[in-house]
Amino acid sequence: MNETAENKKIYRVALCDDDPRFCEACGKLLEEVLRDRGWDCSPDVFSEPEAFLRAVLAGMAPYDLLLIDVLLGGKNGVELAKALRKKGVGCDLAFISVTPDFALEGYEAEPLHYLTKPVTREKLAGVIDRALKRRRGERALIVRTKAGICRVAPSGIRFITISDRMITLFTDAGKMECIGGTLEQLERELPPGRFLRCHKGYLVNLARIKSVRRYLAELDAGSVVPIGKSHYAEVQNAFIEYVCAKSPGF
Repeated sequence: MNETAENKKIYRVALCDDDPRFCEACGKLLEEVLRDRGWDCSPDVFSEPEAFLRAVLAGMAPYDLLLIDVLLGGKNGVELAKALRKKGVGCDLAFISVTPDFALEGYEAEPLHYLTKPVTREKLAGVIDRALKRRRGERALIVRTKAGICRVAPSGIRFITISDRMITLFTDAGKMECIGGTLEQLERELPPGRFLRCHKGYLVNLARIKSVRRYLAELDAGSVVPIGKSHYAEVQNAFIEYVCAKSPGF
C-alpha cells in the first residue's frame, strides 16, 4: 500500500562535506537504507560549514541526524559539532573522516558513531539502525498549543516551566506554550526517570544537565534553571547517578 504525503514517515538528515562526489554517493545510500526501513529521506547537503550551521540552528524542521565531515576545507568539523551542542542541538550526529585520528577529540560532542571513509552501505546502515533504535525507545509527548496539537520528542526538551497557569516547554527548536493541564499531569506523561522536579515551577531534563551547584543547574545549551532548597539533594544525587551510569569508569 502506498502511503499518502500526510502519513509518510520523514527522516531528516543533514550532511556536511566539501566533496560533492562523496555527498552524491552518500546521499543515495542514505535514501536506500532508510527506504528499506520504511522511511522517506531526501538529505540536505552542505559544502560550507557556515550554511550548515545556519540551517541546523534555524530549527524550523529539526533534523533527526547530522553527518559531519571532520576536515572541511581546513575547518574542523569536530569544533562545528561542539558549537552545535553548546547551542543546545541535541539530535543524533555522526562524524565522517578519512582517518580515525580525531575520534577521541570528537567524543565531547557525544557522537552516535565515527565513520571512516570509504563509507559503505553496511557502515551507514549500522549508524541508521542505532539512531532508529534510539528513536523507537522514545514515545512522543502530545501537547496542545494555540497552533494546534503537537508531537514533541522528550529528548529535545531542555526544561519545562509553569507561570500564571501557563506551561512552557523550552526545546531545541524554541519555546512552546501549552494550553491547559498542570505540571503534575505533564510529569506523568514524560519518560520515567528522565525529568526531575527541581523547583516548584520547573521540570528539568536530567540528560541535559551539564553541572549542578548550590540551587542552580547549568544545562548544555547554556541555560540555567533554579533548584529549590527542598529539591537540591535529590537533583544532586540523581545527576551523580546519571553521570556514573553513562561513564562506568567515572
